[in-house]
Amino acid sequence: MRSIKLLGTVALAGLAAMALTGTASARVALDPGFSGDGWLTTWVAQSSSGARQVVRTPGGYIYTYGVANFNTGTVRVDDTVVNRYLHDGTPDPNWDGNGIAYGGSDVLGFGPQAGGMVVNSDLSVTTAASNAGDGKVILERFDRNGGRVWAKPVTLTGGARPFVQGLVRDSAGRLLVGGYVDEPSGRRELFVIRFDANGNPDSRFGNHALGAGTTTFAIYRNNVLTEATALSIAIDNSDRVLLGGYYVDPNSPTVFAFVERFSTGGAPETFRPLTWSSGTATAGYAGVTAIAVNADGRVAVAAQTLFGTTGSAAVARLTPDLALDNEFDGDGRKLLSFGGVGSTLATVAWGPHSWIYAGGTTWNSATSGDGKFALARLRYNGDYDATFDDDGKIVTPIPGATRAGIQSLVVSPTNDLPIVAGSAYVAGATQIAVARYADVP
Repeated sequence: MRSIKLLGTVALAGLAAMALTGTASARVALDPGFSGDGWLTTWVAQSSSGARQVVRTPGGYIYTYGVANFNTGTVRVDDTVVNRYLHDGTPDPNWDGNGIAYGGSDVLGFGPQAGGMVVNSDLSVTTAASNAGDGKVILERFDRNGGRVWAKPVTLTGGARPFVQGLVRDSAGRLLVGGYVDEPSGRRELFVIRFDANGNPDSRFGNHALGAGTTTFAIYRNNVLTEATALSIAIDNSDRVLLGGYYVDPNSPTVFAFVERFSTGGAPETFRPLTWSSGTATAGYAGVTAIAVNADGRVAVAAQTLFGTTGSAAVARLTPDLALDNEFDGDGRKLLSFGGVGSTLATVAWGPHSWIYAGGTTWNSATSGDGKFALARLRYNGDYDATFDDDGKIVTPIPGATRAGIQSLVVSPTNDLPIVAGSAYVAGATQIAVARYADVP
């Protein structure tokens, strides 16, 4: 038995070494098999949020989601916009005729907050947004061809103004929307609302503080109410929702990041404050902009931080109980540098071998007006992966754009390389931007 156990240990060690070593690929570049040169931009309106989210289906379709802002000079119209591309980057002509499907301004109103989307197994799409001015959370459903099936606005009670930050789906097909609310009293707190698969609030969830299916959570530190702002949402394999963002403590000069996890029934469960340090300096501001949970329950976090006036991209890895994971870069946290004046992160994803991908923006000007796509791949121990473009990082300017940034990414299951989406300011308009990367022989 002793020799068998030893052989098992050796075999496991060998597998672990393979996982940490990865493949021998060194150079990564835009994939010419995607839109001819690896990137594309799509005009959807005079202005837009860019692609707030990207989803790749097993069949190779690529979906992006955002909000389009049409302005005729006298009237502004805001619509949900969902784009669908084929595997090669061609807009799918079977998706509302030209690859672009718009929702209805009849429910979004003026100045909506773009939330998120889920793509269903039949290739239909459900989106979530909010209109704080009207106090509404809005779900919309598009059929497999891009036609709008329904729109269902829900008005929160008590005059609460919602700001939706994303949409996730649990194992039973129920939809959960999360973000933060501003209340008439001036109080700002976190909220989640759960819907059934058809967009009806689920009365079995939450404390009903803002109506059926809702739950709320206010962050107190040392018995003092803070101002809590959610920036991101995720769901784990146990159907527990996680919100990430930042909170402002009136008694502290530092703005802290956080992750809050809710039980399956909507009760607040675990709270984790976060900040990052560089040498002897601690970030004056930190906010969690994205969360991803892997099959083991570990949590990857992307964040934006400020040291003085300098933006710095940051990541963290948490254990399943939301403690900092010291196997990642020594203390569970890492600041990233892309070689510019400053940077920030907006998205994070898990890849094979439990490596972390993080994407955002880097810039070289003091005003951050020359932003470029910024992407990093980190190994399990937190080191930059030298097999990813030699140093674990890649910076991509979008041709013709004065500024651009990644807002979402997915990792291809076939080649361990990402598809990213975000925004690019081209010809006076913020456009949808998508890029795909490939190994270079």
